[in-house]
Amino acid sequence: MGNIPVDVCDAAIREFMEIAPQEAAMGTQGEHEDKSQRDTVLRFAPSGHWFGGILAQHGKIANEATGWGYELTSHENVQYGSYGPNGHYGWHTDTFPLAGLPMERKVSVVCLMSDPSEYEGGDLQIRLYQDYTADLKKGDMIAFPSILEHRVIPVISGTRNSAVVWLNGPRMK
Repeated sequence: MGNIPVDVCDAAIREFMEIAPQEAAMGTQGEHEDKSQRDTVLRFAPSGHWFGGILAQHGKIANEATGWGYELTSHENVQYGSYGPNGHYGWHTDTFPLAGLPMERKVSVVCLMSDPSEYEGGDLQIRLYQDYTADLKKGDMIAFPSILEHRVIPVISGTRNSAVVWLNGPRMK
């Protein structure tokens, strides 16, 4: 895990909030909408946004420090997500190994953009043999292999905001 200073997060939030929101969808092309599985409002930062570089650098460091050793060649645009009351994202992975794409998501990087005192619920949980609940504060980042199942449990009150970047590389062989 790493941390981005709160004032840097706040600067990014101001920019993200100027981007038109869209309802979340799932699938390689965003072709599936199912609010029972995912209820989130998203904003996608433009290519090359400075905050994406910060998150991607953290993902690269985690990839080396943990020994995952994935071949990483690029990262996707920042996805800024807002989860209001009842907002959630059920168990899922961030990669699509059966899609046959030439590039795959290898490392997911999540940065909490809200102070946990601003919402109730909304925990990020990652599953590897058992469920791990990430104890994140505003600005905290966590990186994990995109193939791991994870979820955001329903928000009970307030709004949970996060920024996510996926680091990609050639299809695993």
